[in-house]
Amino acid sequence: MMMKIILKVKPCPVNTVKRQRAKKHKMELELKAKPLSINAAWKGRRFKTENYLTYEEEVGYLLLKYPKNKFKLEHKLSVSVKFYLCGHGLRFDVDNLIKPLLDILTKNEIIPDDRIIYKLKAEKIGVENKEEQRIEIKIKRIK
Repeated sequence: MMMKIILKVKPCPVNTVKRQRAKKHKMELELKAKPLSINAAWKGRRFKTENYLTYEEEVGYLLLKYPKNKFKLEHKLSVSVKFYLCGHGLRFDVDNLIKPLLDILTKNEIIPDDRIIYKLKAEKIGVENKEEQRIEIKIKRIK
């Protein structure tokens, strides 16, 4: 008795290939962490505060699930950050929230250096309670 095996092969649509290539050039991160202002990060010009060291450790731990070294120094990046804040956090200047975060992304090798960021968008969004506070980051390679 002979068995007949039939294989059905579907061609890979062109859109899928483009989507896979596009994923290679961008990254989306969501961090369940309360953002820290640059004013709370440093004592003087040289010394990190306890708050910053805790924030750095917390965010570094959350970044472990994301791929490292996806972008190279010769790339140009566009970064979009949304800070979801409640209460007193809404009073922070949005630009003061950016620098500590970018430094931590660099230290944890998500981006090789923050000097390759050519486009930066930051937004503060109010939320009702502390449990909803988070940071959403989109990193995209640009030409």
